Amino acid sequence: MTKGKVRTPNYVLRRIREEERHESREEFARAVVAIAETIGEYGLACDARLVARWEDGEVSRPRPAYQRALEALTGRPFGQLGFQQRNAIEVPSQDVAGPERLSFYVDEEGQVWAKLNRRTFLVGSTAALLTQVGMGLPSSSLPTVSVPDDPFGFVALAKSQWPGLRLSHPSPDYGVDLTALLPDGRAMEGAVLRMQFHEASTTAGRAMTTLTNVPRWAEFSRATSRGLLIGVDKTAGQPRFFALDAREARRRLANSPDSGSVAIPEAYELDDFTYGLLWAAASLDDGLQADDQELAASHEELAAYEKLSASAVSREAAPDLGSVSHMWLGSDFCARHILRNLTTLPELPTFWTREQRGEEACTWLLFDHKYAYLRAVRDTTGRQASTRMFCIPRGAVHDSPRHERILLFLSIALMEATGIHAKICDDPSYSSVEGFVLGGEQAIIANWVRGAGMWHVDTTRRVSVLREFRDATGQVGAHSVIEADDPAQRLRALAAYLELDWTWLHSRSQALARVGSGGLLRPRSRLISVAGIDAACAFVREAGHAVS
Repeated sequence: MTKGKVRTPNYVLRRIREEERHESREEFARAVVAIAETIGEYGLACDARLVARWEDGEVSRPRPAYQRALEALTGRPFGQLGFQQRNAIEVPSQDVAGPERLSFYVDEEGQVWAKLNRRTFLVGSTAALLTQVGMGLPSSSLPTVSVPDDPFGFVALAKSQWPGLRLSHPSPDYGVDLTALLPDGRAMEGAVLRMQFHEASTTAGRAMTTLTNVPRWAEFSRATSRGLLIGVDKTAGQPRFFALDAREARRRLANSPDSGSVAIPEAYELDDFTYGLLWAAASLDDGLQADDQELAASHEELAAYEKLSASAVSREAAPDLGSVSHMWLGSDFCARHILRNLTTLPELPTFWTREQRGEEACTWLLFDHKYAYLRAVRDTTGRQASTRMFCIPRGAVHDSPRHERILLFLSIALMEATGIHAKICDDPSYSSVEGFVLGGEQAIIANWVRGAGMWHVDTTRRVSVLREFRDATGQVGAHSVIEADDPAQRLRALAAYLELDWTWLHSRSQALARVGSGGLLRPRSRLISVAGIDAACAFVREAGHAVS
């Protein structure tokens, strides 16, 4: 018999509900929904059953929207609400793993990390946490870690340019100079990168670095987790950093084992462009890999909904999956629903999509099925260009960091690359309109972005619904903020609207299109592909020549 997951009841949340708020589970659930709406989180499907699952430990970590609602409701950080922390482990007893087998280090923010069998886990914020969970290790067992210097200047750059990026110096380091914790987002849960730095010199479009400490490199490169070889060029005074995926670096070294040198394309210089791609690729890739087996099982179980003409499926249908896996399931199901029904539309379709930020839009660039879906739509509609409409209010632009706006730009560029005419309205009143495809007197509803569940799909001829959709498409068609006669001019207008420099975007896209993004991003999950990124960059390169 296969054992299920061990559940750890959440007594902290239960005590807050019963002793502090004096509420039943039904009352607590209604309070969660009510306060969620005050912070802009609409459509949460919270009920007494879900609260019970939280308290019983059946759901060990709610998705981010619920985390923010619980923080607002209780006035406590999510980490103090009794849920399992990301990467948390059950710390073994001292008999099983004493100090000689279990090492600890403290990063620059005071977080305590444990390394066991070459795997790293977040234990807590202070050494006192260890005694609370039964380790019984005295404080003297934890090394006193001083903040190391920053010989290459990367820590200073990261703090100024990407304040959400958290860096730490592991001890022992096993060849790792810095561990980078990429920030989470509204749905994505971030990722961890290992970094090893080497001096480099830039010539002929490449940063050449020589690995002088071969044993240290071997220790770093044989790890299975995502790592980056960073070449640092200081010749111009201000250091420049060039990144190459560690597995790609290992492959290149294997092809020239005697040289000990690695050439990193200059296009892989770390800036907002490549940081955004790394953040999106690593976050989606790691999220899907973490759920690989359970995601495959859920995908098979949920396939039965394809037999229905309409369905609205809650995330609780796959409660053990992370938010990225929920995104993938919703996106994949909606894409297949549209393709099944597209040929039934009596007129050329107009698409409405809900992405407003780079975190939502980057799935077009990286989910393997998304680029294939765009090409399938193009093949279905033939030579007639379809239209895809967005509602991207100026508030969403101003609230998004630069690297996310770059991801949004590239996602729309990918659509233009597949023959889709993109239109954008800035009226926030259309933000709540569901994703749909309108074709004459019939519409396909397919929504997973910012929805209450994993997806909502349907087909409809209802007059009231069609009237709402025509109103939205009519507004955007008449008032698109990027309207122009050709794709190149539309992309230039899009860059201006997103407050991005067009000349710089074109230059960076051109450089990346020349070498491809695979050496930098190198996906691990079979569900992730960089083909969309490369196609978008190639199209922006050509669009730049057309504008010139």
